[in-house]
Amino acid sequence: MLQITIILLILFIILVATYLPKFRLVLGMTLMVLFGAIGFIIWQDTQERELEFQRIPVSQPQLSHMDVRPGLNSRSFVLT
Repeated sequence: MLQITIILLILFIILVATYLPKFRLVLGMTLMVLFGAIGFIIWQDTQERELEFQRIPVSQPQLSHMDVRPGLNSRSFVLT
């Protein structure tokens, strides 16, 4: 049922866009903003994935005065 609704909605948008030029312009601008937002989210996600595996070297004397406690999830810890 959802697939039929989506297909009918897309068909309706295409039909309206062919008869109303102003709607076509607004639809084009909306799609450009939407694609830009999706691209930005994908770029930001790849940047975060690169930071996830980046290691920061810490020498042993720096670690001797720090306490370790659990982080936000089960795989992380916080040095204080």
